[in-house]
This record gives sequence, structure tokens and C-alpha cells, in this order.
Amino acid sequence: MLRSYIAVKSLIKNKDSFLILKTADSDQNNNLSGWETPGGLLEIGEEIVNGLKREIKEETGLSVKIFFPFNAFSANVGKEDSIVGINYLAEYIGGEIRIDTNEHSRYQWINISDIRKLKDSIGLQKEINAYEGFINKYKEL
Repeated sequence: MLRSYIAVKSLIKNKDSFLILKTADSDQNNNLSGWETPGGLLEIGEEIVNGLKREIKEETGLSVKIFFPFNAFSANVGKEDSIVGINYLAEYIGGEIRIDTNEHSRYQWINISDIRKLKDSIGLQKEINAYEGFINKYKEL
């Protein structure tokens, strides 16, 4: 039986930097791989923005302001499951970072040009490409 899930992820901005998290199970790899933005699956019946804020709080301890979605994506996970996801832009409001060590091993505030150097983090690169494409498209309007 096919099961579908909704995922939400957030590119969190603080001045000229963005928050990225190193996945806990990628530490055996080099420093270029295993980076992602905070987010996760919505709970059944959960409102999208509330679910994103919950995931960010659980994974980082931060308070953020959610702005707008800039991308949608899909992924197949196994033979019977699929994920539809939405990437949002958010701004850091406050709080000290406390990462959930079950999911992530460390974090960085990093600018886009340095994110581009993390070539083995394919999902993160796609997210940055979508963000820049969105921003560039609407600058022209």
C-alpha cells in the first residue's frame, strides 16, 4: 500500500548566513557531505507552518519567523512510500542552538558561497538552487 508523507524544511537566515545541520549518521564521511536544513515530517492533521516551527524548535531550540515557501519537492523512500516536501525561508529571531544529537552532530551558520563548496550534500544544494532561483525570479518583477 502506497503511503505518502508531507515534509517541511526551512532555510533559516541570520544576517548573511544560513543555518545548516550535519546529520548524525554522516560523521564517518568527510566534511562536505551530510549537511541539511532543519525540518521533518508533519504529524497527522498538523498545520504546515506550525509543524515547521515545531520541527525547528525540536532540532535546534531556536525561535524563527516563517516567511514564505520557495520550493516543493518529492522523493520516493522505499518501494511503497513517498514524500512531498515544501522548503520555506525563515529568519532567526532568538534562542541558543541546542541540536538534537539523535539526528544531528553539529551545526554551522554559513553563507551561500561556502554552502556551494559542500558538493556532497546534494539535497542542500538543490534547496539552495531553488532558493536562489526563486529570489532571482522575483527580483525581476
